[in-house]
Amino acid sequence: MRTNLFREVATFLKKNIRSDYPIYIRRVKMASDLDGSCQFVDNHFLVKVNRLLDEYHSIDVLLHEVAHVVAWEKDEDVHGRNWGLAYSKIYRKFLDFVDE
Repeated sequence: MRTNLFREVATFLKKNIRSDYPIYIRRVKMASDLDGSCQFVDNHFLVKVNRLLDEYHSIDVLLHEVAHVVAWEKDEDVHGRNWGLAYSKIYRKFLDFVDE
């Protein structure tokens, strides 16, 4: 049984998602109305996930935010076509990972 699935998924994504810049993933205290965020800071991506979320919700948010990394500046709409395609591919990789 996996003891810290969020950490395993985060490590897997950082190793398997193509990005020109490093991806840092952190679970942090955030406002209660925020689940996560993705920012480009100092030549790296910083993905934050609200640490108050349960593990499975945290993983969903992580997948969502990492899709922003992949689609960064490719659409005017942050949840546009490129983000949707990125999210779909990331989710498929995640499903393959958890089925291992």
